[in-house]
Amino acid sequence: MDDDDQEVSAALAEVLRIDPSFVHDPERLTRALLDLLPYQPRAVRLLAHGAALGVPTVSRETARDRLVSEGGMRPEVADWVVTHYWAAIAGEPIGTSTESPGQPTTVRLGIWPDGQATTIVVSATGVFATHTARTARPGTPAVWRRIATPAASSSRDATLVFRAGSATALWSDTDGVHGRDLTHGESRLLVPCEQPRYPLAALADDLGDLDILWTTSRDTLRHSLVRDGLPTHEPADVPFPHRPGERLRCLDVVRHGEHRASLVILTDQGRLLVARWDLKLDDISSWVEIPSPTDVTAAAIVRLADRPTVVACTPVGYLLCVDALAALAGEITWRTIDRPSVLPAAGRTYALSAASGADTAWLAMAEQSGTWLARLALRGDVPVLGAPHRLQL
Repeated sequence: MDDDDQEVSAALAEVLRIDPSFVHDPERLTRALLDLLPYQPRAVRLLAHGAALGVPTVSRETARDRLVSEGGMRPEVADWVVTHYWAAIAGEPIGTSTESPGQPTTVRLGIWPDGQATTIVVSATGVFATHTARTARPGTPAVWRRIATPAASSSRDATLVFRAGSATALWSDTDGVHGRDLTHGESRLLVPCEQPRYPLAALADDLGDLDILWTTSRDTLRHSLVRDGLPTHEPADVPFPHRPGERLRCLDVVRHGEHRASLVILTDQGRLLVARWDLKLDDISSWVEIPSPTDVTAAAIVRLADRPTVVACTPVGYLLCVDALAALAGEITWRTIDRPSVLPAAGRTYALSAASGADTAWLAMAEQSGTWLARLALRGDVPVLGAPHRLQL
């Protein structure tokens, strides 16, 4: 990458560091960039045009398509604009190599409106993110970037929510739950509390409000409501039927209506619990235990065909699922999800995530033999997985 590109990348990163709102005002962005790049007017025009088309607020794939179809740019020019914005947002100069997270303790998924998957992992060295386009071919290298470096990160958790057209990563640290908009790059403390650990889950609404579920001792569950520009509400306890000495292992939540969501818990004693959440009344109904036909080590919940579906994995990588609403009504029918045949034996499976957006769903698993993700779809009533993407860590 030549010196001019490095200079453009550094200037754009500096402007967005000073005021991230520049991306929503192409005229102000132009003036700010010209102050730093007086001899590169063409580069400034291209970046301003990208801002006018919303490049910094959508996924890379959507941004590139928009620049070509609506902006009239050649594909290589569109790639240049997108690359510079993503480098500036990540706070990394053009041409730097991807980081290597190492073996993750947690994997979480979020899905953009265009079907692109963002994968968040937590490892002993920090919290990292990578993007996989809906149309990406298996074998496409994963490009990781660091999101945060919490203390004792292997005992922390992270999750991902989408609101107002952008993605927000959340993670636990010694002083509370933090969040970072993946578009603008600034992190902030959302829920001040002492030593939150894992698991962690969150929901976002169209107004930008965040419902965050967290724990410190893993035998209690707490709920905090975070609203932009307002003080964080005092956390409220969320009762659940835990046995003496039992701790939370997995926690997940999915919205499946304007004011409806469902929760799933997996405990360290292997019990699966589900509950309805009335978001309008902020009422979590009685928890119901779902007996599983075998031992499970991780669980998630995802919306498939507008219904919440619990997905669980066994220690050796077999996948099972059950309709959460039917299970709450006492009708428990487990189905198997065939593991992609091209994958090696799992060895030990310890983390699972699933998420959907628009008409696309993805599933990710962390195993002793590696971490992978694949498209998830229904064939009739049977969930099936597409070709897996192995994530280089």
